[in-house]
Formats: sequence, C-alpha cells, structure tokens
Amino acid sequence: MDFRLSSDQESFVAEVRQFLDKELTPEAVEEVASEERMGPNAKAMLLKMAERGWLSLHWPKDYYGGGRTAMERFLLTDELAYRGAPGAANSNTGGRIVAPTLIMFGTREQCDRFLPPIARGEIDFALGYTEPNAGSDLASLEMRAELDGDQYTVTGTKFFNTACHYAEYHWLAVRTDPKTPKHKGISLMMVDLKSPGIEIKPIWTMAGDRTNAVHYDHVRVPKNNLLGEPGQGFYYMAKALEFERMFVSGDLRRYYEQLLIELKKERAAGQDRLSDPRIRQTLAELAIELHIVRLFTYRVAWSLTVGQSAGREASIVKLFKSELAQRMARAGAQALGLYGQLEPDSPRTPMNGRAERYYLQSVSASITGGSSEVQRNVIAQRGLGLPR
Repeated sequence: MDFRLSSDQESFVAEVRQFLDKELTPEAVEEVASEERMGPNAKAMLLKMAERGWLSLHWPKDYYGGGRTAMERFLLTDELAYRGAPGAANSNTGGRIVAPTLIMFGTREQCDRFLPPIARGEIDFALGYTEPNAGSDLASLEMRAELDGDQYTVTGTKFFNTACHYAEYHWLAVRTDPKTPKHKGISLMMVDLKSPGIEIKPIWTMAGDRTNAVHYDHVRVPKNNLLGEPGQGFYYMAKALEFERMFVSGDLRRYYEQLLIELKKERAAGQDRLSDPRIRQTLAELAIELHIVRLFTYRVAWSLTVGQSAGREASIVKLFKSELAQRMARAGAQALGLYGQLEPDSPRTPMNGRAERYYLQSVSASITGGSSEVQRNVIAQRGLGLPR
C-alpha cells in the first residue's frame, strides 16, 4: 500500500500553499471564523480561487470544470481548512455538493444555467434539508410543493439552514407527493432566495454562530428548477451527502498546533503546564488520533476518486472526526485552565479566545450533518451487516 501522493498531486498542494501564503488575509480568516461566516474579504478570496478554476476543480471538463480528481479536491479543501480560509465549509456549497449532483441528475439546460456562475463564484447555495420535525430522519420532512401549471407553490419552514443569509440559492428538499411512502414523495429543487414569500430569520447557537430559520409562504418556483424526476429527491440527497461528507482534518490540526504553541508560550513565561503528565498524555493521544482521522479522510477521497461509494466510510469519518473535535476542545479547556474560558474580547484570553469558542462550537459537531447515533446505525447496518 502506497500512501504517497503522486508528483502531480504534490505540485498541486505546493501551488495551493503558495497561493494562500500570498492571497489569504487575516481579515478573510477572521470573517470565516466569525458568527456570520462570510464577509467581503472572504468573498474576494473565493473569487480569486474561482479565477484559478478551483471552485470547479473536480467537475468534468465538458461541464465547465477542471477535470481533476476527487483526491485533488480533497487536498485543496484540506489545505483551506488548515489555514482557516473560505471554501472549506459553509461556502462553495454549490461547487462541492450541488454541481456534482446536478451533473449526475440534472438536465443539460440546468447545468448550462447554473454551473458557469457557480464556477465563477457569482452564486452559491445553502442546503435546505432540516425542518422542525425532520432532522436526522430527512424522509419525515413536510414542506409542501404543489404543481400549478409550469410552477410549484412551496409552503413550509426549514431550520438550521446556515448559509441562507449570504447564499443566492436554496438547495431545497420538498414533499411533492404526500400520498406515496415517505421516501418516495420527496423532490429536490433550486430556489432563488430573493423570491417573494421567503423570510430568513437568524438562529444563534450557544457559540454565537448564526444559522437560520427559513419560512416559505406560497413561494413560486419554476418547474424547470426541479432536479431530475419528481419523487426521487431522497435518493438524490443520498448521493449529494456523499459529496458533502468528503471530510477533511485540516481544521483539527490547526487547533491542535495552536494549542501546543500557546502551551509553549506559557512555558517560556514561567507557567509550565506541559510538564503535567496528564496533559502530556492527553496531547500524545490526540496526536495519534489526528493521524488516524487523516487516514480515514484519505480513504474516502480515494474511494470517490476511483468511483467507489464511500457511504459507510464517510460515516466512520463523520463519527470519529466530530467526537475527536469534542475531545480536543475538552483537552484545550483543561490544559489552559480557567483562562481557557475567557472570550475573545478579553485582554488575557489565550489563543485569541479560540479555546473558548472551539469548546462551544464542538457541541454541535456530533449533531449537524447527521448525528453520531445515525452514523453508528449506518456503520452497523451497511458496514457490518447487522439488522435494524
């Protein structure tokens, strides 16, 4: 088994790093880490990436893409996450998730209409799956879309749709046939978020991050914005989730390295927490787990590159990474002591408040994108063949 990257892949990683060294600004990183997630500096950074073809890196060349592999898209996203740059999460949803699904199931007209502006960074999408009574069980969603001539009329509410306050389009799951079994009555459509009848209200998490409740009141959506066949949306979502769950570990490595730097600074200042054997043991265990999760992420990227389904492997990564993030957050809070609880605006906070914020943010890690309980079920049933 050869774990080395090819020479072309190594050259690509070097190109990405040089680009980030030159173009990534502290202001853009701050905007990505802020409660709003996206601002003018982060947007400008995405546009520079678009000029290089990186927002459409892994699309087929016949569909306005670069024709590169899923592995190269993974390498790009991992570097972006490591540097805290836009494009790793909650941005470029259109390029990472919507476009590959649209290429597989959409019409050529839809691809010609949506793919070029996604590739240029002119439009992006927010995922519109979760509802008040349909989170992990997406087949239970109730938002209705009724066909009226050449348009659908959509009514209902979505919750926790994070990017809706800055994205241009909604990748919306709706129920178009309430009379069929719940898995078979769902459709996917692309909705302009400026359409009359849409109201976006912020929901603030315990970490101060913004997500959204999105209310539809008889919103008119063109029929030709429906993806594929009516009633097949649940299966299209399953494929889209595979693209979404090419997870990276760069963000975890960044936090771990920042924690080590802070503890070394404290040692130089006379407060030597690194001599505590409990802290040293915890840090050593986390270093091992970081290597494990990185190998897991490479496995999923490789599977998608060679055309294999990565459903159960993606669930393994999601489960392990989200719970590792929580272990790292607890370790950081314990290693830094009471100062680790200080918020970013405190003059004595270590890591610019990163430890306190990361601790709060990590709580949702094992819930969003499919809870840990759901991932364990997927692993048990699809990976081990256990009964329901």
